[in-house]
Amino acid sequence: MKLTRLLFYLLLITIPLGQLGRLPVAGENVNLYLPDALIPLIIFAWLGYALGIRKKLELPPLANFIFLFAFIALISLINGKRFIGMGEFVVSAMYLVRWVLYAGLYFVVYDLMGGLKGLKGVKTKTTNLLIFSGVVLALAGFVQLVVLPDFTTLDPSLGWDPHKNRLASTFFDPNFSGAYLVLTLVLLFSEVLYKGVKGLKGVKLGTGAALVFVALILTFSRSAWLVFAVSMGVMGVLKSKKLLVVALAAFLAAYALVPRVQTRVAGGVDPDDSARARITSWKDTFEIVRDKPLMGVGFNTFRYAQERYGLFDFKDPLGGRAGAGADSSLLLVLATTGAVGLVAFLLMGFKALWPVWLDFSNPTSLAVLAGFAGLLAGSNFINSLFYPWIMIWMWVMLALAGSQIQNSNVKTQN
Repeated sequence: MKLTRLLFYLLLITIPLGQLGRLPVAGENVNLYLPDALIPLIIFAWLGYALGIRKKLELPPLANFIFLFAFIALISLINGKRFIGMGEFVVSAMYLVRWVLYAGLYFVVYDLMGGLKGLKGVKTKTTNLLIFSGVVLALAGFVQLVVLPDFTTLDPSLGWDPHKNRLASTFFDPNFSGAYLVLTLVLLFSEVLYKGVKGLKGVKLGTGAALVFVALILTFSRSAWLVFAVSMGVMGVLKSKKLLVVALAAFLAAYALVPRVQTRVAGGVDPDDSARARITSWKDTFEIVRDKPLMGVGFNTFRYAQERYGLFDFKDPLGGRAGAGADSSLLLVLATTGAVGLVAFLLMGFKALWPVWLDFSNPTSLAVLAGFAGLLAGSNFINSLFYPWIMIWMWVMLALAGSQIQNSNVKTQN
C-alpha cells in the first residue's frame, strides 16, 4: 500500500504541470497527459496489494453507479460505431477509458482511508497537496502573464484560444484554471472555518488564499467567477455568513479597482463574442440531441458527430482542441449517451452527494458540497466535469468525504 500512496501523492504534486505534462502521441486530436500515465500505475499498484497481499477487495458505496454509467457509455459508444470509422472509434473509446481510470481514483482513495483502519494522515496530506497544487497553479499563472500574456502569438495550429492578458496558467485556459483555483479556495476556507487560523498555519492559509484569489480575478473568466459565487454562497449559507460577506466584499473591491472586471461582467449581460459562441455551442448540441435523444451519438464521439452535422469551420474540420466537448458538461452527456446516460449520470451524482448533504459537520464534506455546487453551475458554460485535473479533484474529494462519513457512522454504531 506504501507504493500506492507514493504514486497517489506524486499525482497530486504533478497537477500544476497541466498542459506542460502533455505526453506526445500520434494524431493531433489525441491528447494524453501525465495523469493518464500515473493513474493506471496507481490502480495497478492498489489492485496488486488488495488482491495479491491483502486478498480482499471491498467496493465503496458509489461503485454500482459508476459501473452503471460506464456500461451505458460503452453501449452508446458501440451503438454509435456505425456512424464512424475504426480509427475514430478507437479515439472515442480512449475518452471512455480515461473516464473509467479517473473514476478508479475514487476506489483507491476510499480504500486508502480504509474505514476505521484507515492510514493515519492520508486525508490531511491529501488535502494539503490539493491546496498546494492550486497555489502553485496560481503562481505559475503569474509567471505566464509575464512570459506569455498574449496567446495570439502562438502557432494557430496548436489550437489554443487567443487569450490576451488573462491568467491561463499551465492549463492554458483561464476558464478551467479559474475553476480549479476556486476549488482551492474552497479547501482553504473549509480548513479555516473548522480549524481556525492561528499562528504560522494561519499566515500560510491567509497568504495562499490571497494569492489564489488574485489569480482568480486575473483569469477574467466569468464562468470561474460564477463557480466562485455559487461555492461561496453555499459555504456562507451552510457554515459562515461572515465568509459570504468577506467574499462579496473582496469581489466588489476587484470590480471597483479593475476596469476589465467591469467589462467582463457587463459582457455577461450584453453578450460578447465568447458568450455568443457558447450560445451557438448549446444550440448545436441540442440539434444533435434531437436526432439521437435516447442513447446519444456515442461516448465520446461528439467531435465526429459535429463534423457530420457540418458544425465546424472549414478551416478546422475537426474543431481543434475544444472539438471533442460542448460548452456544457450535462449537455455533452445528453448528446453522447442520450437521456438514459444523463439519468444514470445524475443518479450517480445524487448518490455521491446526498450522504454528504446529510452530514457536513467536517471541512471535507463542506468543501465537497460547495465545490460541486460551483462546478455544476460552471459546467453549464465549460465542460468542467470532464476536464482531467478537475476530475482528479472531484473523485479524490468524494472518496475522502464518503470514507469520513462511513467512519463516523461506524463509530456511532459502536
